Amino acid sequence: MWVAYVKIVPIKQNTHLDTVLNNIENPDKTEKMLYVTGYMCSPETAVEDFKVVQAKAMKKGNNLAHHIMISFSTDDPIDQESAIEAAQELMKQMYPNNQYILAIHNDREQLHPAIKKTAAALGLNS
Repeated sequence: MWVAYVKIVPIKQNTHLDTVLNNIENPDKTEKMLYVTGYMCSPETAVEDFKVVQAKAMKKGNNLAHHIMISFSTDDPIDQESAIEAAQELMKQMYPNNQYILAIHNDREQLHPAIKKTAAALGLNS
């Protein structure tokens, strides 16, 4: 069991999706995209996949997506597979109907999952 800090930041509708998603998929932070995955979308087509949901999100408010950062304590060593598993479990519990891209970043002392999720849930009026 790990101790983690979770921060959720809204991404406003005037933000360009390709810029946002390129940042999370940055090969310099993700071991050349080795630890990048998607849920109900693909990292390769995420911009187009998110745009399908974007129209719905824009009608519901001014948030296009959300950036979720998970930080683990440096006292709790964690490997890439465990970080992915912990992040996927968090998303399953909090946002089971949202598309997201998940990347494990290694540009700091401790591995940390970074997630971009759609603001609107698929198949729901939220």
